[in-house]
Amino acid sequence: MKCIICNKERSASDEHIIPENIGGTIVIQNVCKTCNDIFGHDVDCLLIKNRNIYDAYKKIQEKSDLNLKFEFKDAFCHLENETRINASLRSDENKTLTTNSKKDLFFLDKEDTKFIQKYIESICKKENISDVIKNNSINNYLDWHNNPSSQNIYVDEYFGFTMEKREDDVKYNNIMSGDTPMRFIAKACVEFSYLFGIQNRIGNLDQLKNHALNGIKSADLKYHQEINENIEPIPFHVIIFENTQFIIGLFAQVYYSVDINWIGEVSQLRFANNLITKELVYCIENSGRLKSTDKVFVI
Repeated sequence: MKCIICNKERSASDEHIIPENIGGTIVIQNVCKTCNDIFGHDVDCLLIKNRNIYDAYKKIQEKSDLNLKFEFKDAFCHLENETRINASLRSDENKTLTTNSKKDLFFLDKEDTKFIQKYIESICKKENISDVIKNNSINNYLDWHNNPSSQNIYVDEYFGFTMEKREDDVKYNNIMSGDTPMRFIAKACVEFSYLFGIQNRIGNLDQLKNHALNGIKSADLKYHQEINENIEPIPFHVIIFENTQFIIGLFAQVYYSVDINWIGEVSQLRFANNLITKELVYCIENSGRLKSTDKVFVI
C-alpha cells in the first residue's frame, strides 16, 4: 500500500480521521502504521487535553450514550525553585483549577483540599520526610482552610507553597500546545479529501501533509479557531469543504479550519459523523444552519 501521507510503500493500518478518543468513528486504511503512530503520539492523544472540546462533550454527555475519558491537565503552579507542578485532577472528576502569573502563588477550587494533601504526601515520600512533619503541615493547612476567620493568605515555608482564599468562580488555563489542533485539522483535511476523492483538486495538499506529519507550518497555511457557545453541542462532528476552507466542528461547537487552495471549481461538501449511529451522513443547509439527513456516505 502507498501511504497517502508519506507516499511510501508500507503496511496499511486502521486510521481514525477524527480521533476515537473524542468520539470519531470514521476509519480509513490508506495511512501507514508509521504515520498513524506519529499522529497517535503527537496529535490525536493531545485533543483529549483540550478544555473547550471537553466542555462541549460534558454538555451532551447526560443526553447521549457517549462515554469518553478526557485526561487534560488544565492548570499548574510554580514553586519557589521554579519547579512546575501540574495541579489539576483528572477531568472526569470535573475539577478545575487555575494559576496566576506569580511563580509561587496558585489557586485551587476553594472547596478542594485533596490536591495540597496529596502534594505534601508525595514530597514526603519522595524525600523521606517524617510523618510528624507531614501531618503537621497537612493539619495546619486544613485548619487555615476550614477556619472562616483565618487570614486570607497561607504560606507553607517548609514545602514552599502559598495559598489564597478566593471567593470568585474558579477559572482554568488550557495549556495544550497551540499547534495541536492545527496539525489535527491539517491531517483531517488530507484524509477526508482522499476519502471523498477530491485530493487532486486541492493545490496546497502537500503543505498540509508536511505540517500534519512533521509539525512544520508553512507561512502560506492559515488556520482558524472558533468556539460557538451560542449553539448547543450535539453528538455529531461536522465536516465541511466550502469556499476557501476545510472546517471541522467538534460536537458542532468547537471549530477548527484551514484555508485550502482549490484547483478549478470549488467543491461544496457537508457531512456529519453521527457519534451515536457511527455513520457519516450528508448534511444540508437550512436557514443558515447545517441539518443532518438520513443519507449515509458509504466508505
